[in-house]
Amino acid sequence: MGQPESAGLLLNDAQRRAITHGDGPLLVIAGAGTGKTRVITERIRHLLESDDSLLGENILALTYTKKAIAELRIRVAKGTGERGKM
Repeated sequence: MGQPESAGLLLNDAQRRAITHGDGPLLVIAGAGTGKTRVITERIRHLLESDDSLLGENILALTYTKKAIAELRIRVAKGTGERGKM
């Protein structure tokens, strides 16, 4: 599996750790414009690529606004295809 940067993304260490976090839940807290949606999208892509039996409907991702979840759904579907449908 490629590293998160394989999609042309430049990530800092905290973002990379969040994306590749091991087993268990993960909480991402960061200010506006810091790449939260990108990190969550890449985290979901990473999870789906790491486990062939996992489906998008089995992943819980929460955001604060309807606009943010709409953007998240678009990005996840674009990055993961059919398996990423929530």
